[in-house]
Amino acid sequence: MKWLDEMETAMDISNCADKDVVKFVSQSFKGEALAWWKAMVQSTGKIPLYNMGWSNFVDHIRENYCPQHEVEKVEIDFLTLTMKNLDCQQYATDFNSLSRLVPYLITPEPKRIVRFIGGLTPEVKGNVKASRPTTFRSTVDLSLSLTLDIVRQKLVKTETNEKRQREEDNSQNPKKKGKSEFERNQQHSNKKPTCKTCKRRHWG
Repeated sequence: MKWLDEMETAMDISNCADKDVVKFVSQSFKGEALAWWKAMVQSTGKIPLYNMGWSNFVDHIRENYCPQHEVEKVEIDFLTLTMKNLDCQQYATDFNSLSRLVPYLITPEPKRIVRFIGGLTPEVKGNVKASRPTTFRSTVDLSLSLTLDIVRQKLVKTETNEKRQREEDNSQNPKKKGKSEFERNQQHSNKKPTCKTCKRRHWG
């Protein structure tokens, strides 16, 4: 399954068109995988293989190279995937990456939407669910927007609390804006003339 995940990553980076995905990915095959692919080409032909959907392509690879215990692990990872630390972008990325390895868990699209909403943080989930999005793309976009709003609100609240705390601290420990009465008296006394007889400062 790690091999499949690496193919998914390469495909995302390439921005390859859907119709060319199988052709693009198969060009990276090496060793045993390349020998398997060449055998497929000889028995089926390039055109039918290149035109097959990504889901069918993944099924072929899984049947030949993915042990059942690894498939089950990916299924569990996907079904227990949740958004963490209000990072909706990372959650969406992980969701898309894992879901491509187990397409049967997100078909048809309403099922995909429900699973995505299910992994959102409670602060976002309720609002997204109430909006009843009809496409997966709109579900992701709405989730990203609502999460950003929540992050901003938390930031503003934190800044407001910190400002209030600073004001309270300053009110409890005010800085001296001028000299103390003792200092003023001492400074005033230093201005008195010195008595020639007793050598002390006093008036008269």
